[in-house]
Amino acid sequence: MAYETLIVETADGVTLIRLNRPQALNALNAQLMDEMTAALDAAEGDPAVRCIVITGSERAFAARPGHHLAPQVLSSGRNVYEELGVGFTLLAFGADDDSVTLIEQSAAEAAVPLKTVRDDQADGRAKFESKLVLVRPDQFVAWANDRCESPDAAKVLLEQVTGH
Repeated sequence: MAYETLIVETADGVTLIRLNRPQALNALNAQLMDEMTAALDAAEGDPAVRCIVITGSERAFAARPGHHLAPQVLSSGRNVYEELGVGFTLLAFGADDDSVTLIEQSAAEAAVPLKTVRDDQADGRAKFESKLVLVRPDQFVAWANDRCESPDAAKVLLEQVTGH
C-alpha cells in the first residue's frame, strides 16, 4: 500500500514505520491514523515480521517542554526509558559539567529527587536538539536547553518545574 503520511520499510524481520508529516511535527490526524492502522495490520499479518518500530521523521522527536519524552537508544544499548529515575531525570547529552553540577546542586538543596544520565549526542541522540533535558517523573519534558548559566538559574528552574 502507498502511504502519504508514513514511510514503511521492512527488512530482516523488522518493520520500521516513520511518521512523515514534518510540516506538522508529525501530529496525528485522521489520515495518519488510518494509514498507521493499515501499516500495523499489514505488519501483524506478515509472519516474517518479528518486531515493529514506530518513530518520527526529521525534527518531530525533539525534546520540548510539555511534550512526552521520545524513545531513544542510549550508547549503553538501553532505551532512555530504562534509565529514568523515580523522580526527575536530567539527561546530559555531551553537556558541560558546570551546567550539570549547577542543576544537581540545586536539586539537592531543594530536596528534589534527581537522577542524572550522561551520554553523548551520537547515534540519533542529537534529535533531542538539546544537550540538557530535564524529564518529569511522568516522562514529560519539563525543560530543555544546552546550558544552565548560574546557580540562580538552576534554582529558578527547579522551583518552576516542581511548583515551589
